[in-house]
Amino acid sequence: MHSAPADPRPAVAAFIKKYHALYGKDPNPAAQIGYTGADLLIQGLRNAGKNLTADSFVAGMEKINGYHDIFGSPTVTFAPTKHQGASASFLLQIKGGRFVPVEAEPVGY
Repeated sequence: MHSAPADPRPAVAAFIKKYHALYGKDPNPAAQIGYTGADLLIQGLRNAGKNLTADSFVAGMEKINGYHDIFGSPTVTFAPTKHQGASASFLLQIKGGRFVPVEAEPVGY
């Protein structure tokens, strides 16, 4: 879900403030997706351990279960038989120059 610049959640507010300081503008949905992707990558690398290989990285990603990002996106879980991560997302529309969800709950796919 896309967060507005005045988002009251401390972790999101900190992200927006840091992003704005670095780039001089508020983050867009792609910035949030990038943040979440990087966070998942870091968790997968940590789970993989010190002797990183392609196989240990895949196993590390497969250990991520019930991940929640700071933005309130749907839960992400990986497993040996599930590499997609999530099977739901928010459908957004632009209203008043801002992205807003069409529905309060994510749409499954």
